[in-house]
Amino acid sequence: MKHLKRTLASDPNDPDALFWLLLTCASAGRTSIAMQYAEKLLEVDPLTPINHATPGYALICEGRFDLALEKEKG
Repeated sequence: MKHLKRTLASDPNDPDALFWLLLTCASAGRTSIAMQYAEKLLEVDPLTPINHATPGYALICEGRFDLALEKEKG
C-alpha cells in the first residue's frame, strides 16, 4: 500500500493506484476508505466498465450484500 499511496501523492488521479488501493482497503475491511477511493476512481475514469462495480465490491467485502446489489442496480 505504501507504493500505491506514494503514487497517489504524486498523481491523485492515477486510476490504477485508486483501483488497487480501493480493492486492498475493501479486502481489509476498511470499507469507508475503499468507498472514497471508488468515488474518486469513478470521477477520474468513468468510461472503464469495471470501475462501476467497485463500490459494490467494497460493500460485499463488508457483508452488506443487499446494499451492494442496490448499488449495482443503480
